[in-house]
Amino acid sequence: MDLIHHLVKIPIWGGVEAEIEIKQEYYTSQKLINPGLIACRHVIEHLQNPLTFLQIIRKQIKNNPLIFFETPRFEWILENNAFYDFFYEHCNYFTEESIRILFFRAGFDVIEIIPSFKNQYQLIFARPKKYNRNITDLQIKNDLEKFKNIAIWGAGAKGVTLCNMLDNVKCVIDINPNKQNCFIPKSGIPILSLKNAMLKYKLDLILVVNPNYLKEVKNMINDDRIMIISV
Repeated sequence: MDLIHHLVKIPIWGGVEAEIEIKQEYYTSQKLINPGLIACRHVIEHLQNPLTFLQIIRKQIKNNPLIFFETPRFEWILENNAFYDFFYEHCNYFTEESIRILFFRAGFDVIEIIPSFKNQYQLIFARPKKYNRNITDLQIKNDLEKFKNIAIWGAGAKGVTLCNMLDNVKCVIDINPNKQNCFIPKSGIPILSLKNAMLKYKLDLILVVNPNYLKEVKNMINDDRIMIISV
């Protein structure tokens, strides 16, 4: 704690008054105010339930702060055979894809993930996802499962998550040829081109995981029988 107090005083020497209060106590859901920034470095890999931790933070946020996390990169460990980086204090190791899915499930939109410290660590920048608190996940799931043939547009992190949540997803559509004719992890749902998806299935709903592409997708599909919505 003496080192932290010392660092806090550094801005004062430079003419900047830092109003920082250090509390020696455990974090609880009642402690969070309305911050502009939430920074958490090298904590999440030590938690047995990282999703619960993130969900508590998301539930208490009333404004739109920047979220900053830092954690080791599992890719670097594998690429460098750094077996010595596996030790008992770390309950979790995250790839870029898995940390993105974790934040998405907790209610955050990941803005950017940047490798740091010569690629050993990763910096995650996110903001709270905007959603209607009056609509539950179960309500959304029940509404979507009224459709018999669902396709998801986009084989990224959000698409993978939706595939593992819904029962009536027939395929995932992705314009990236390197992803086509492959399969979604765990669910095994095929990834197809738009042409092949339309030929193989009588789709009645296409879920576009990124709202920025909704207009573009609607322009590509000229079929009134297919409902196209964004998640």
